[in-house]
Amino acid sequence: MYYFVFYNFNRRLCETSFKTALIIIFVAGMFHMIGPAAANTNRPELCFCTPASTKKIEQKNIELTLNPAINSNISDQVHYVDFHPQQPGNDPKTVEMIGKMLQAQQNLSYSGEQVTLLYKNGNPWKSSEQFVTRCGNRGTRAIYRSPIKWAGWIRADNGSVYWESRPHRNEIFIYPTRDIISRAVSNRLLRAIGNGVISVHLIGEETLAGKRAIIIQADPIRFRRIGSKRFSIDPTNGAQLRIITYSPDGKPVSDSYFISIEYNVQIDPAQFSPPPGRPVRYGSQNIKTYTTLPSGIVPELGYQILKPNYIPAGYKFQKAQVSEINKERSIDISLEGGLGIISIFEKSGKGNLSGAPSVTKRTNGSEMMSGCINGIKVIIIGNIDISELTNIYQSLK
Repeated sequence: MYYFVFYNFNRRLCETSFKTALIIIFVAGMFHMIGPAAANTNRPELCFCTPASTKKIEQKNIELTLNPAINSNISDQVHYVDFHPQQPGNDPKTVEMIGKMLQAQQNLSYSGEQVTLLYKNGNPWKSSEQFVTRCGNRGTRAIYRSPIKWAGWIRADNGSVYWESRPHRNEIFIYPTRDIISRAVSNRLLRAIGNGVISVHLIGEETLAGKRAIIIQADPIRFRRIGSKRFSIDPTNGAQLRIITYSPDGKPVSDSYFISIEYNVQIDPAQFSPPPGRPVRYGSQNIKTYTTLPSGIVPELGYQILKPNYIPAGYKFQKAQVSEINKERSIDISLEGGLGIISIFEKSGKGNLSGAPSVTKRTNGSEMMSGCINGIKVIIIGNIDISELTNIYQSLK
């Protein structure tokens, strides 16, 4: 439905390692489930949903506690559900359940053990296990327990910054917030369902973490280059217990699900913010966001950007974000559609670079085109036909 890119212009995006792939899934899949925070962090000291039923979460000894049963053979733990062909849907009760899930992402607090599986060519490839804590849209945090080399790795978002604490490193790595589970994004999904861009239908039921879950599949109708998604939702409160992402040809790409979960837990929001007293290293910084495409020389970049004179049907300009990574600045032009975002990354190169663009098919089914135009390095990523990527690339002036 949505995909978001964790990128670095100093590496080729097509060289996807396990670490990079898990970062992408964390941002695109797991954060779709556990969500980043909203920007407002001026909240009460503790956040919880139902005080009478809260349970204090003890954080000590969580980071390095491993689960041998899970780590021994993760694929044996999966109760995988076969892909269902696309079909008409949007039954009012099914749409209502999707709305309940989106509302829970804004309001529900919970914590639990989560497993993420990555697939390659439809077959299980790699896995991770993490302890997830979320307090609605106020903050989210994941502490990795496996693979072993990741044990103790923390990723969190408090709505102002997304940060990481990595094993055997004293620095705190800080990035711009991954605010992709905002109310605006939720409303966009509901609008896409109402406009017939997405069809949702009931698949059945399953049991996850001891909870009954309703399985709903969401299929793209007008954007066939985007794969379906499968949600398993607790009908009592809308908690998303599982999400499976498929490629356009119906093969699984990722599967994240809870093996244990507690609702309405009492959470100290301080755990969503970077710990004080440790050196800080900025992985990237948002410099400026443009709500209209800038004309002339962009002051933050020092050069004139290439503008797309062709935008595929169903998409429109959303924003242009100037960021800085490793003291080098680039711009990300986002084109928003009903089911996803086309990203056009531009960075100034050295000399008058030119040449034919190259095309790469990424592991999530999206297409990536990269090249140089008049000395500017360009990368375009989107779940659209390669002919449309070519049209966008050739229209950049």
